[in-house]
Amino acid sequence: MPHRGNAYVAGDGEVEPGVLPGGAYATVTHVGHPDRLVGVTAGLLAWAEERGPAFDVRDGRWAARLELYKIDPAVEPDMGEREIELAFLLAPERP
Repeated sequence: MPHRGNAYVAGDGEVEPGVLPGGAYATVTHVGHPDRLVGVTAGLLAWAEERGPAFDVRDGRWAARLELYKIDPAVEPDMGEREIELAFLLAPERP
């Protein structure tokens, strides 16, 4: 079970603890309103399509696809100033 320091973190049925898989991630940082993330996501997917790295998707499920909100809304309440990093796990390279 994942833990924070010496304290284990329990799930509540809706949100469950876990461990992010290691590996290489394709990332992009968006500064602005979260309603623009659809376009940012499309850009990241198009970049990968053009450049060739494959994402780690198995049976239609992403191994790791994250939205990381880097600014606390209590510190910056303006939604247009949000800093959001998208991080999508790349498939392991095959020899």
